[in-house]
Amino acid sequence: MVFASVLTECRTAYNVGAKLDEALKAALKEDVSTVKEEPPIATMPIFASPYMHQIRAYNFALRLFNKGPAVAILADMGTGKSLMTIAITGRLYHLSKVQKLLVIAPKSIVGVWEAEFGKFADFDYLLTVLDGDSGKIAAAIKQMQGDALQVIVVNYESCWRLEREIAKWNPDMIVCDESSKIKNPQAIQSKSLHRLGKAAKHRMILTGTPVINNPLDLFSQYKFLDEKILGASYYSFRAKYAIMGGYGNYQVIGYRNMSDLVKKVHDIAFRIKIEDAVDLPEYIDDIRALTLEPEAHLIYDGIDRDSYAELIAGGEITTRNVLTRLLRLSNRSSPWI
Repeated sequence: MVFASVLTECRTAYNVGAKLDEALKAALKEDVSTVKEEPPIATMPIFASPYMHQIRAYNFALRLFNKGPAVAILADMGTGKSLMTIAITGRLYHLSKVQKLLVIAPKSIVGVWEAEFGKFADFDYLLTVLDGDSGKIAAAIKQMQGDALQVIVVNYESCWRLEREIAKWNPDMIVCDESSKIKNPQAIQSKSLHRLGKAAKHRMILTGTPVINNPLDLFSQYKFLDEKILGASYYSFRAKYAIMGGYGNYQVIGYRNMSDLVKKVHDIAFRIKIEDAVDLPEYIDDIRALTLEPEAHLIYDGIDRDSYAELIAGGEITTRNVLTRLLRLSNRSSPWI
């Protein structure tokens, strides 16, 4: 029963994602895989020759920011989300609409943003990564002054702890990279971003997977963007789009009004899938076989054997269960690689 429930959740998420892609293409009234060339509506302030999908995302965001506060760039990994963001914020800076930019990203890729700005930004900027003790962070924020675009990059885990300091700095624009990190509306970091977002003039999310577990993942991300789109109350949102059942009527057993949800989501979203970015270079698979050392092999085989034995004996099969075991196998093998 648990396994069937997990499969149902996964299928629903996949189907909603597929509907989202279809709706976005329909909204644009064209298939992105056959789109004709489109020039930038304003010079892109970057040191690069952008691909067509990046130009279209740039144009889409500038048009939307001209009339509203929020944009969602739903772009797969490898399509160049950071380059698009740098071009968009650089143009807004030149238009005197953005002076202070806050980028929140997973801890593992915070450094990537600093490197990407150094590589692509064709405009004056001052960037700092918030890291270290509170004294150093306070000093770093205080130094963010001047006429250049001021950019602060921070990870999600640190952002909510530094909410007071960031709020005093008062960013004009906030970008949430891999925004599924705030999909849980009850999480501390989500609530912090909701509060910070309300004070910023421009807000943008970047993700290739806005729906990970189920369609309800969209609520918190869009609450950060603009409460007018999906509302301010999670429970009202859930009542409209989820079918409740089970003990006490507290369990989500299905979904409804998905067409309405997809329509609202795509109103401010630009979607690009890696297979539709036809002008990207083709992937080159480089497959390398690695052999574990004898000690590592014994440990790996032991975990593998124990996992099968437990599941065959009637152990509960859940997504968390399976992923935990895969992670254990990965951790056991990685020190020898």
